[in-house]
Amino acid sequence: MKNMPLAQMAHAQVALFNVALAGCIRPLRDVSARLITGWLRHSAKRWAALSVAGLFSGLAAAATYTLPGTLPAGCSSASSTSVSCPNLSLNLGDNIVVSNANLTLTVTNALSIGGNNSINTSGSVSGFAIQANSVSGGNGIFLIGNLNVSGSLILSGNSNNITGNVSAGGIASIGGTVTGKFTCSGALSTQWASSITGDISAGSIASGGGSTYGGNLTATSGDITSGSGDRISGSASATSGGVTLSSSGTSVGGNVVAKNAVVLQSGVSVAGSVTSTN
Repeated sequence: MKNMPLAQMAHAQVALFNVALAGCIRPLRDVSARLITGWLRHSAKRWAALSVAGLFSGLAAAATYTLPGTLPAGCSSASSTSVSCPNLSLNLGDNIVVSNANLTLTVTNALSIGGNNSINTSGSVSGFAIQANSVSGGNGIFLIGNLNVSGSLILSGNSNNITGNVSAGGIASIGGTVTGKFTCSGALSTQWASSITGDISAGSIASGGGSTYGGNLTATSGDITSGSGDRISGSASATSGGVTLSSSGTSVGGNVVAKNAVVLQSGVSVAGSVTSTN
């Protein structure tokens, strides 16, 4: 650089400095990248481990209660045939075993059922009943016994299975199978592909379609509205409202009687008579 002009010498020195600086920065950058990559891998493994642990801890948390022996928290037994709870929440997968015949489980306020629950499903005792102010639940609830609710009854999903009579003092929404009678003071709605073997009496009845009803349907204050493809073995009667039967294979094995209009869409079959008294 001795014979190089001053300006060129300055540029050359700057270039040499940049090369040297790049040589220093590159290893630091590689080290940083390795540190960050290692941290991300460690975090991902830790998150996965925590997720699996949380999953199995949730499964392990499922409990089995024996009435009137091993009771849920807050519940008490007044006798060999009576268990009462102010409120009762069954988590996902919790089960209830009933050891004494004619036992009644009374829930003063709300009964919440998480789903995938078995209640008295061994069938070894008879006369079991649940009385609650309100009931809400998920899917996959299996119950052998009568269910009496003074308020609302909401059981979502269509994989529930109840063997016993069901009554609700308020509105009711249910999916799945009920082997027994269903009585509801308010509006009753059923989900797709439901099945109720006994007579149904409700303020109004709205079917989700594809369902089977083994008895008579009676709406005491409102309408009866079927879904597509419903099968009603008995009669459909709306003492204060109308009846609308949807198309696509809906059938009634008995009579159709309504105070207001009766609407039979295309493809509906009625074995008995059709009467509108208004």
